[in-house]
Amino acid sequence: MSLPAILAALLLAQSRPSCVRVGDTEVCGYDCRQDSSNRVACAQTPEGRCTAETGRVTCWDPSPLLLAVWPGPLPPAECKSDYARVACGYHCASGLGQVACAQSPAGVCRAFYGGVTCWDPPLPLVYASGAGLPPPECREGHGKVACGYHCKVGLNGVRCAQTPDGFCHRDLGGVVCWDPELPALPLPGARDLARRPNR
Repeated sequence: MSLPAILAALLLAQSRPSCVRVGDTEVCGYDCRQDSSNRVACAQTPEGRCTAETGRVTCWDPSPLLLAVWPGPLPPAECKSDYARVACGYHCASGLGQVACAQSPAGVCRAFYGGVTCWDPPLPLVYASGAGLPPPECREGHGKVACGYHCKVGLNGVRCAQTPDGFCHRDLGGVVCWDPELPALPLPGARDLARRPNR
C-alpha cells in the first residue's frame, strides 16, 4: 500500500467514533486515549484531539461556533506538553513549564517573559475571511504582551488592532487602536449551533 493510501486510511479511522472499555467504564467518541492510570477519554467531535503524553489523558474539542463559521474542514489540531502541563488546539507554544494553544486555526501563540500568550480573532471576522485572514502577530513592550494586527509599542505598553482593517498609532499618551465594527454573525444562536451536526 502506498504512503498516501496509508495516511488516508489513518485519517479515516480517526474520523470514525469508537468505544473503549476499561473495567466497568466504557467511553465513546473520537481519538480515544488511555493513560498510565487506566483512565480513558475521547474527543466528542471528529475535529477533536486527545493525548496521554504526560501520563494523564487530555482531550480537546473546537467550539461549536468555530465549527459553524470556519469555511470547510478545520485543519488538524495539535496537543503540546511541557513537563506536566498539556494544552491542545492550534499554534501551541510553551516556555518555562507553561503551555497554551490558540482555539482556532487563525489564532496565534507566543512565549514571552517565561509565559505564553495566545490570541484568536473575533468569530465574525473568522466567518467573513476564514482561512484568508492574514497571520496575526504578538509584540512585547514594557513588560506587556499583546496580539492581533498592526501592533505598536508606546509609553503605555503595547496594543494591537483586532482586525486586519484596523490600525494603531502612537500619540503622547501611548498607543491608540481602532477597528471597524464587525457585522453580527448571520447564524442561529449558540444553543442551536451546539445541536447542529458537525460537518
